[in-house]
Amino acid sequence: MTWHDDVKVNHGVSTPASLLRAWLFSPEIRLVLKFRMASALAGRSAVGRLLSLMLWRGIVSANGCFLSLKSRIGPALRLPHPVGIVIRDGVRVGSRMTIFQNVTWA
Repeated sequence: MTWHDDVKVNHGVSTPASLLRAWLFSPEIRLVLKFRMASALAGRSAVGRLLSLMLWRGIVSANGCFLSLKSRIGPALRLPHPVGIVIRDGVRVGSRMTIFQNVTWA
């Protein structure tokens, strides 16, 4: 699973306790995990796509970070300052990437 890699690269360990701690206290990992959930739901039924879109809109409005659900983002993503990041449709981001504030990939 990619959430293990995401939590490990951001917090050093990947245990259920570290996942809970990251979810509660780390807005950047919360954004990445919500994006992973929205991406997983997008390929499901019509209800899954609707939930995915609602979750994605919450991510965009709350964080000012546009990660397209049609982009492919590898495991171990790190977003130290996720404000102003734009990743459009069709972009492929490799594994173990760190993306800083105000980056646009089209």
